[in-house]
Amino acid sequence: MIGSMMGHNLKRAFRSLKSRKIYSFLGILGFAIGLAAFISISLFVNQEYRMDTVYENHQRLYRLVEKNGHEPNVDIDYELYPVLNTKYPDIEMACPVYQKEIWPFLFHTENTFLKTPHFICTTNEFFDLFSIKVLQCLSDVPMPDKNSIVLPESTAKRLFPGIDPLGKVVSAFNNNKLTVTAIIEDLPAESSFRADLILNSENLSYRFGNSQRNGKRVKPTNHFILLKGDSSPEKLGQSLNSTLSVYNPNVGQVSLQPIKSMYFTTGIYGNRNKVGNTALIYLFAAIGGLILILSLVNYIHFLLASQLASKTKTGINLIHGARFKHIVSYCFIESSLSIGIALIVSICIVWFGLPMVNSISQTSLTFTDLYSSKLIIFLLCMVLGIICLVSFISGWSSSKNGISYLLKRRKIGYRNKLSSFLAVFQLSISIVLIVCAIAINGQLKMLHEKSLGFDAERVVKLEVPGAFKAHDVLKSQVEGLSFVQNCSWSDGGPGYINLEGTEESIGKAFNVLGISGDEDFISTMGISCVEGRNFLPSDLEKACLVNRATLKAFGCDNLEELLKVKDKLFWGITIVGVVSDFNTASLHSSIEPTCLIYSKESRFFLNVRLMEGSALEQMKQLKKLWGTIIPNYPFDPVFYNQYFNSLYKKEEKQGKAISFFSFITIFITCLGLLGQIIQHSVAMTKEIGIRKVNGATIIEVMAMLNKDFVKWVAIAFVLACPIAWYAMSKWLENFAYKTTLSWWIFALAGLLALGIALLTVSWQSWRAATRNPVEALRYE
Repeated sequence: MIGSMMGHNLKRAFRSLKSRKIYSFLGILGFAIGLAAFISISLFVNQEYRMDTVYENHQRLYRLVEKNGHEPNVDIDYELYPVLNTKYPDIEMACPVYQKEIWPFLFHTENTFLKTPHFICTTNEFFDLFSIKVLQCLSDVPMPDKNSIVLPESTAKRLFPGIDPLGKVVSAFNNNKLTVTAIIEDLPAESSFRADLILNSENLSYRFGNSQRNGKRVKPTNHFILLKGDSSPEKLGQSLNSTLSVYNPNVGQVSLQPIKSMYFTTGIYGNRNKVGNTALIYLFAAIGGLILILSLVNYIHFLLASQLASKTKTGINLIHGARFKHIVSYCFIESSLSIGIALIVSICIVWFGLPMVNSISQTSLTFTDLYSSKLIIFLLCMVLGIICLVSFISGWSSSKNGISYLLKRRKIGYRNKLSSFLAVFQLSISIVLIVCAIAINGQLKMLHEKSLGFDAERVVKLEVPGAFKAHDVLKSQVEGLSFVQNCSWSDGGPGYINLEGTEESIGKAFNVLGISGDEDFISTMGISCVEGRNFLPSDLEKACLVNRATLKAFGCDNLEELLKVKDKLFWGITIVGVVSDFNTASLHSSIEPTCLIYSKESRFFLNVRLMEGSALEQMKQLKKLWGTIIPNYPFDPVFYNQYFNSLYKKEEKQGKAISFFSFITIFITCLGLLGQIIQHSVAMTKEIGIRKVNGATIIEVMAMLNKDFVKWVAIAFVLACPIAWYAMSKWLENFAYKTTLSWWIFALAGLLALGIALLTVSWQSWRAATRNPVEALRYE
């Protein structure tokens, strides 16, 4: 009996969908697109919240964070590593991890090379600590000696295409010969570590970075520990803080940071792991939720509009004894059918659309991510909840007014509060997203155009091998080229800092960044000397220049005041002048105290300023000269302006993703508006016919049909502006330098929304206005 009733209702549902093709198509299509966008965003959010939970023992993994009087710091003296492994029984295992993640370094073989900023210097404990699967190995440990190098599978294929990489040699840094001793799986996408290569930090040469603590030069690194199963992190923290100063006076008070919280923690000095953006996740989650709500609202509206044709049937069913539960039961089957179709279509859209989503947002989402049990349960419960909600609304709407109403009433008035609310709601969301897309693109434009404090245009950096000795020859030969304005040797530069120290002023500690360079560094980089003097030959290894940010950090207004407070930095190097401020990192952060040290000890980068001309031809001549002086070493120039522009890829990704989802939102809004204008024009068929018979023009009829939509856009604009302003103000807080939210951004968004709305509805209103009034009145 029940099966027969369900079969009967299923046939009715199929016939109902078939009989109202337009409403069914628009409703199912809109809901499928919205559901596909929601699923894609859910995959992204799920991947973000799984970061650093893919390790086998992630619940017992911690990172040490030093609390040294100012910002939290994870760059702690490397010498703490053996202490952690031997002096504390609660620690099962510890390892140092130093990540390079800013300026790219060159690794090469005889035939191939890889330039990457992402490599890790660590010990063999790293592979056990973070559950890294070793695919091939020459020994019982991945790095059996100090010159070992471990390659992820993708890097091995790139450096050694088609051959077995084990035992092969990779050259790097001071032309050091590194032996490939193991191949590992690529680090998972859900890991905040980034590594194209892994080096053994037991080799002193691979303990990068310099820092000054208590007048002593230390090698900073991150320290990770694995607690024993029954150990308390609180008790271990107390034990560390009571005894660490005995073992290492260069380490202050520390705390234990759970590794699963590392990805979403910002403001920690020395953190080089990937960092998530909770505001961005909330933004995308909100966009996904709004898109789903929009598509669901559209679907319900189309469903209710389509019930115009079936109200008489519902009234007859009630006369023959049907109850509310029977109507809801039928609505449940009908909703399950249409939403089931939409779900299948949405999954197909996700299947084919994920590559495009990944390309736009620079993510690595895969369809197999849907196989997560939590995600599947969440989506199924959500779909079931939507079916139940739609069934109840549909059933209640069909039977609420009684039998006589259902049999007599043949049309629903088109000017109803529900239609107005839905249109305003949809248009408000569209305007908010349009404002966000315009503001983000405006901020990106400002970042690319803003001065960095030095002239990055047409300055190229060339990296030489560490064993190279003919520095003066190369510099003089390059300076002799007709298109070279000047050039300079340096160790570090804007974008890459390899030296830092800690200073204190007015009871507050702060970091000072250091760059070593020769006497031509500031002229090559376009940095101006504003006080004091540039370097003299007698200043070699003895003098430095500081930027204005250093003056401010010491509470001084000029060089004279500074020299009274502090006349030496970095192990006794005398301050001889002040240069203008310049950025050493992206515009996310403000300019930091920086000093330029006159040195010729470390010369790894040749900075070359080019004159106007064909960059391609200039690079050809430079490469030819390079090949004569440094044969068998790759020529790989890096332009400073291109490098700094690359630092905003994340924001470009955000802008593209928001623009993409804004387009989806606008498309769904257009479907909703199209459905409403179709309903309005059908409901006003008689009125349109009478007006045309009495001489109304097509323009007047279209204006009558469109005026409500113009009013809805105006209301939506008023509601959307404060929401969009608040959202973008919070997003811009991530930047030290930001664009202003000008009034024209909101005005442009409103005009675009109005144009989109009028284009959408005008097509249908024109069809209604141009229809023969005789045909319109024939059925009235």
